[in-house]
Amino acid sequence: MKKNTLEILFDAFNKNKISYCIRGRYRHLPKTLDKGDVDILIKKSHFPLARKIIKNLGFMHYMFTQPNIFYYYPI
Repeated sequence: MKKNTLEILFDAFNKNKISYCIRGRYRHLPKTLDKGDVDILIKKSHFPLARKIIKNLGFMHYMFTQPNIFYYYPI
């Protein structure tokens, strides 16, 4: 079965030992978003590598917000 973007993202985080936490109630992750979004907290020292992974997966960085916000819209 083909993995979705969230599964690939979490696999990459785990492979690279990036510490992260999902905020909120997301029982169905990473299989589905239930038509919502995901808030992910990333350990500050791991953020540079996490940002590289996130961008490589096609997420866009919205640089005018703090904290750093990325979004993904599959074409």
